[in-house]
Amino acid sequence: MDIFNDTVFVLNRFLPGYENYTLIINMDTNYTQNVRLSDQISNLNDSLVVVVGSENSNFNPGNLISTAEWLALSPGATIVLTDSISTDETATESKPSTSSQLYITLKVVLLCLCFTNICSLRAHIL
Repeated sequence: MDIFNDTVFVLNRFLPGYENYTLIINMDTNYTQNVRLSDQISNLNDSLVVVVGSENSNFNPGNLISTAEWLALSPGATIVLTDSISTDETATESKPSTSSQLYITLKVVLLCLCFTNICSLRAHIL
């Protein structure tokens, strides 16, 4: 998991033989955050495809994203990107284990975020 700043978290999931996924979350509820993926993650392709974006993210499934360009993440926005460009024929053919592993990865990210918040609150109390 990469932390771009105090409010932007990125999880890059790489598993040989499977599609790679990158999850980006703007935890800031008030401000748009700008990130450039190539600045922080060295093993990404030059462009990624949006798998899904939260309603407020302004990223639609299938959009191509350049990792060298700045991304504006609206407050609370979340997007999932992949380096695999699928056609209509292969889009419906997904390995069952890939979705299961992505689900587990998401749970790990949420656990990390909870842990980060707990540590932050504890630091303020002490």
